[in-house]
Amino acid sequence: MEISTTLKKELFGERLNTEKILLYSIYVLSFFVPLIIGKPQLLIGSFINTLIIYSSLKYGFKKSIPVYLLPSIAATSAGLLFEGATFFTVSYAFYNDF
Repeated sequence: MEISTTLKKELFGERLNTEKILLYSIYVLSFFVPLIIGKPQLLIGSFINTLIIYSSLKYGFKKSIPVYLLPSIAATSAGLLFEGATFFTVSYAFYNDF
């Protein structure tokens, strides 16, 4: 096997790039951590900011865009931001001009 900058392994007949696996796992973590853990804002915010900084420095702006957006989408959809008023806030944003 040839050694390259990105470690490649063969699994089930397909080559898996570990950098893609790491990037997609960052995407998954940035979406599911606010949903699963939720409440201690300081802990969740610190973890998400760490993911944002790491992905921005390692992968650049374009590949990090989902990491910027997914935590906000997850928190809004779970109702963590405005609790019971999340539905009304989101519907107001879609149907009215700011």
